[in-house]
Amino acid sequence: MSKIRLAIVVLFLPVISHAQWAMPQVMRSQMTLNRISEKGITMNDLLYGVPLTGGGVIGTVYLDNKWNAATMMLYESDRLLEGYYIKYNLKDNEVEVQARNGIKVIDAAKLRSFVWKDSLTGETRSFLNGKEFREDSIPLTTMLEVLVDGPLPLVGKTTVNVKDPTYVVAFDVGSRETQIRKKTAWYYVRNQSIIKITNKKRLLEAFGERSVEMDKYIKINQLPVSDQEGLVRIFQHYNKIASGL
Repeated sequence: MSKIRLAIVVLFLPVISHAQWAMPQVMRSQMTLNRISEKGITMNDLLYGVPLTGGGVIGTVYLDNKWNAATMMLYESDRLLEGYYIKYNLKDNEVEVQARNGIKVIDAAKLRSFVWKDSLTGETRSFLNGKEFREDSIPLTTMLEVLVDGPLPLVGKTTVNVKDPTYVVAFDVGSRETQIRKKTAWYYVRNQSIIKITNKKRLLEAFGERSVEMDKYIKINQLPVSDQEGLVRIFQHYNKIASGL
């Protein structure tokens, strides 16, 4: 495993505009997790400055059940916490952290962002606190995954629904198991708002004067607009054009 090291470039700019990137520059995955040192990641004894409460095994309410090496940025001081393995609990909006003195829990509301490297695939994933944004004028309370960054970011919001057992002993009917279901919706970011992509018309509205050009690109490449893979390719192409690359 590897120890994550960062070079701080600029402080995070809280206001996202159409021409700004979603992730703080210091936290962009290309600038963080690809700079892993060969010394090996270490578990720190304490998370200084963060009030910690006990954690527990919750199971499939995690966005990813694996422990992944991560770097986290705190709100209170833009301080970076490096060298930890974490899980993100969607149900309680908490980040569980492995430390030498046990599993610790941080309220995700205290984190500006975090980036992790998948412990199996090596893929990097970036997350930003949703309270930076509003959906239909309502502040968000969960973390958003930054799927494509650039002038027009694409983000994913995953929610979890927990259905309690319905088993009735007297009649021996119903389910004995708690059912946990996760669902992801996709949004584009403009200013401090996220706009849900519900159909192709809503998607093309995001591209403004380039909507005709983007519609042609989608048709030629036969890209689906209702799944993550297709949307990622579409937004990567648009951001490349918008950035003049």
